[in-house]
Amino acid sequence: MRFAILCTLRKDSDPARMALRLRHLEYIRDHREMIVFGGPTIDAQGQPEVMILVIDAADALGAERFITKEPYTASGQVFASTVIRPWAQVMPEPSTGALAGEIAREQQKRQRGM
Repeated sequence: MRFAILCTLRKDSDPARMALRLRHLEYIRDHREMIVFGGPTIDAQGQPEVMILVIDAADALGAERFITKEPYTASGQVFASTVIRPWAQVMPEPSTGALAGEIAREQQKRQRGM
C-alpha cells in the first residue's frame, strides 16, 4: 500500500537540518526500495518548507515506523508536524487505461443520478 508522508519544517530548523542532512540522505538511500518519490516543497526564498515522501509500506504502522526512524523526525528538532495518509496514484497512470476507467465510472454514476 502507498502512503503520502508530509513533514512540515519548523521555522528555526535549519541548523539541526543541516547537521543531520548526511544521516537523512543515508537513511533515504538505505530505504530507497520503499520510496516511490520524494522531495521538498520550496518557499519564495528557495528554502524547503515541507518534505513530501510517497512510500510503499505494508500498512500505516509500517509507514509510521519508517518516518519515526528517519533522522530529521527522530531528532525532534526539524519537523513541526508530520502527517501520514494513504495515497492513491492517478497520474502517471499506474496501468494503461486506469484514468479512462475512472472517467467511465464517474460518467456512469452521473447517468444513474449519483
